[in-house]
Amino acid sequence: MRGDRLRKIRESREISQRDLANRCGMGEKQIWRYENGESEPGAEHLIKLCTHLFVSADYLLGLSQEPGEYFQGRNLNNTQMDLISLIDKHTLASAISALAVLHDYMVDLEQEIIGPMRDE
Repeated sequence: MRGDRLRKIRESREISQRDLANRCGMGEKQIWRYENGESEPGAEHLIKLCTHLFVSADYLLGLSQEPGEYFQGRNLNNTQMDLISLIDKHTLASAISALAVLHDYMVDLEQEIIGPMRDE
């Protein structure tokens, strides 16, 4: 795997090594090892990295120059990625957490859009 690509795509998504490790169910040091070429992920970890970074395995493996169709057109912010991560867990607790995150996100969005209109 190309550790430089993993780091680049992770940083472009504004995700810390710790956050990526938590989302993928691995240790933060493991992400560091992958990024610095000290270790190679197995298939299961590669799939988790690709899923949570919205990138193709071919890109991380250095087989293509583009992040892949999986990512095209998607510029997700951290809240949106957190929601997807929670939904991917397929548990009632994560679904409830996702609803709480979505509620807060929508309240913030409403204030951002409608708030200025109320002030006029």
